[in-house]
Amino acid sequence: MSTVLVLNDQPNSALGGEYATPDDVQKQFASEITDLFLLALLLTADAEKAELCIVRSIHECLERDPILKGWLRPWIRNTVIRNGIGIVKGIQGDSLSDTSQPEPIPSAHVLPQSAPGTWEYSAGNLELNDFDRLAYVICVLEHYSSLHCALLVGRSRQEVRDSRNRALAQIAAFESKCCPVPHDSFPRPSSQSNDQPSTFDGSCGCLLD
Repeated sequence: MSTVLVLNDQPNSALGGEYATPDDVQKQFASEITDLFLLALLLTADAEKAELCIVRSIHECLERDPILKGWLRPWIRNTVIRNGIGIVKGIQGDSLSDTSQPEPIPSAHVLPQSAPGTWEYSAGNLELNDFDRLAYVICVLEHYSSLHCALLVGRSRQEVRDSRNRALAQIAAFESKCCPVPHDSFPRPSSQSNDQPSTFDGSCGCLLD
């Protein structure tokens, strides 16, 4: 059974009372296509699979029922994440799941506390195994909680925490060995001018849980 997390205690006016049209969806993808492709690439570690992830995500967002405009940006990123997970799980069967039968990947209808698209990233991400890479991108870069990540990838919360911590340690080792430069010098994906700067400090403490 899929689990869906929904925030239903916020009035529509707080999220944007109007529903997004297909044109709104296309414009949103167009305005953030570089950022979204980078997200897909970090999830899949393969340019062709990242392109497939974006194509699937566009089709899904255009074909689904209308969504409130205030939810559109995080919903699109969530869709890219879910499709990235699906592509990775398809490459290696059901290796990311503890169940014998594959299940639909659930949606996590959440608005991240920090603005997506403002994170720093490392080439060391591409050196991680599939599960550690997904946990790192979803929890550390996209600021999903370990619980939400566990629901998305079909693993336990503790497994996600362990995987995230392994990824942080491996990326730190990669940067120390291959990229001995100040952390602030790493390139950043583009972000909209009205985004709030990220407050993530690179630690793996309870704030991510």
